[in-house]
This record gives sequence, structure tokens and C-alpha cells, in this order.
Amino acid sequence: PSWHKQHSCKTLDVALVNIFDKHLFSMAPKMIPPRPTTVTVTRSAVQQDRVYDDTTDTLDVKSFGEVSIEPEMVDVIKTSWRLFVSQAHSPEAAGKEIFSAFFVNAPEVQSMFTTSKIAQAAKFMAAMQGLIDVLDQPSELKAGVESLGFQHLSLDITVPSVLALRAAVIDVLRSALADQFTRAAYQGFSFLLNYVGGAIVYIQTTYADRVRVLKQSWTQAQGGAGQPSGKQQRQQQQRPRPP
Repeated sequence: PSWHKQHSCKTLDVALVNIFDKHLFSMAPKMIPPRPTTVTVTRSAVQQDRVYDDTTDTLDVKSFGEVSIEPEMVDVIKTSWRLFVSQAHSPEAAGKEIFSAFFVNAPEVQSMFTTSKIAQAAKFMAAMQGLIDVLDQPSELKAGVESLGFQHLSLDITVPSVLALRAAVIDVLRSALADQFTRAAYQGFSFLLNYVGGAIVYIQTTYADRVRVLKQSWTQAQGGAGQPSGKQQRQQQQRPRPP
């Protein structure tokens, strides 16, 4: 079973997992970066994540533009993702595994998802597949990420929640693919998820307030439909009443 499942929290299981990890990474130190003792994400996740990911310290939440990914990295990401999906019982099952790890890392975000786990998993896997399909097309990739950002405007997406999801994706991939999840794959998925997550947070902070104002204005306009304006009300009040 995956190390992140609930039953792995038992003392004996944790000890066995630690022994296994120590043995595995001592055999292939250059293949897979060492896993941290925990991937629980707290509000200081930006600082904690530096231990977990040596490819970049922070997300870029100040800007959002096109990115050009090297062909070698594109191939690694696509190959690893295709292998991961093929090993799962179904794409939905793979997505459920990722969401289970995500909710363990960040239980506070679980309340934001109101649909069933199967629906969540299906949407996530479809979104990931759509982005991976256009990794070598910067404009199409940016458009896909932008669409995801606007789809999630109603949710409170924060840097800690993005880091928690990234940790879940990488750990599930590493658990499923074992030594086939190379350091290049690790760096590739870290880069992709940083780009997507940073863009979503950027879109939230840039457009959420504007969209909220527009919605409020639209609601007020709809609520006042059919009602006389202030000028019309004053004119009606000034009209002489019949005796």
C-alpha cells in the first residue's frame, strides 16, 4: 500500500517505511531525491517546501506568461504520466489516489470540494492530461492554465494548498513508478505544477476582486429589474393626487 494512506500512520508501519526508504535511497541516491520525513503542509509551507523540492524555492505568483519547456523535459513528463496512468486500474482510480494524498496533506481544503471523489478525480485527471498534451505548445499551455484559473475563481486557492497538491502528485507518482520515476521526472513535474499553481494563485489575486464586483453589480441590477428608478419615484410622488 502507498506510504501516505491512513493505516501507514501506525508506529510499526512508519518504522518499516522509514527502513525501506533508507535502503532504497542508499541504493540509488542520484536517481530519486530523498523524501522528507513528512509532507504535511502547514501555513509556513513555502519555507518547509524548500526541503522537499530543490528545483525551485517558491511559486511565481506575481506574473503569468508563456513558458517554453525543453523537449527532453516534455518527453520525460509525458512518458512518466503515460506509464502512471497505464499502471492504474483507471484514470479515475489514479486521480482518487492523488486526492487522498492531497487531503492527508491539507485536510482543510477538503470542504472546498462538493462533488463526489470520482467526479473530482475525473476532472483532475482530464485537466492534467489536457495540459500534458500541449506541453510543447507554449500558447496552448498558457490558455489551458488560464482556463483552469478562471474555473477555480470561486475557491480560495493559496500557496500552501498548491504545495500540498504538488506534494501529493509527486509522491503518488514516485510510489507508483518506483525507480522509473527519475530525478528528471521529479524536476519536470515540479516545474509544471509550480507553473500551473503559481498561475492559478496569480489569477485569483488579480481577477477575483474584479469578478466579485461584477457579480455584485449584476445581482443588484437583476434585483432591481422592473422597479422604478429614483427619478421615476420622485416624479410619481410629485404628481397631484386626484380629489
